Amino acid sequence: MTIRSPWHVGVMDPGAVDAVTVTDGETIKHIRVGDNGSFEIVATAFKRSDLDVSVQGPSKRPVAYRLLDEGSGLYRVEFTTTEVGNYFVDLAVGGAKVPGSPFISKAYDADLIRVTDVPNGVVGQACQFKVDASHAGEGQLEISICDGEVPNQVQVLGGGRCLVSFTPERAMKHTIDIKFNGDTVRGCPFVCNVTDTSRVSVNLRQLELIAVDKPASFLIQVDGSTSAELAVSVREFVD
Repeated sequence: MTIRSPWHVGVMDPGAVDAVTVTDGETIKHIRVGDNGSFEIVATAFKRSDLDVSVQGPSKRPVAYRLLDEGSGLYRVEFTTTEVGNYFVDLAVGGAKVPGSPFISKAYDADLIRVTDVPNGVVGQACQFKVDASHAGEGQLEISICDGEVPNQVQVLGGGRCLVSFTPERAMKHTIDIKFNGDTVRGCPFVCNVTDTSRVSVNLRQLELIAVDKPASFLIQVDGSTSAELAVSVREFVD
């Protein structure tokens, strides 16, 4: 058996891999579903063929990506998000894993947020409604009532759900705007019509003593400045 020499073995400076940098700004951390996730790789000591990239989606399946050579050792990786969740981007250069890999991108969908139980309100009484962001992904929820003029409190219920409360001080239409990572939630603005019950007075003097099987009546006086719908219910009281 004949063994021929010399053998050629490629040797890589480990410091060269440490010098590879990946941008990690806010745009990569939170991506709207359907948009492209992208980040830049600065690897001046390497060629495009030295870069090994893989992207895994929330369902643990490989995600197609594009590796673009921008020149001067600058490369760009792009991929399209199709579902809510975390995308893991593994990067190796020359067979060595880049420090910090895998990089994580978080995809969200503001259209999956549900707002329920938005009531009509009464001046001076707390109003509450629920926001369910459990299927929308990770992100920042912003709630504004009447363009921020009316303060609100948020109680975290867990599992991506919260209870929002506010106390109106004026009889007027209150608009509720909600954003998720800067995106307006579907259905906004929600409307809470607020009335002032102090503008309604009831005169029950005619009901102090009434005859059986005879029509009974009483007076309700409503301030003309309010446009609220008036609802009356009468129930029988059995002692």
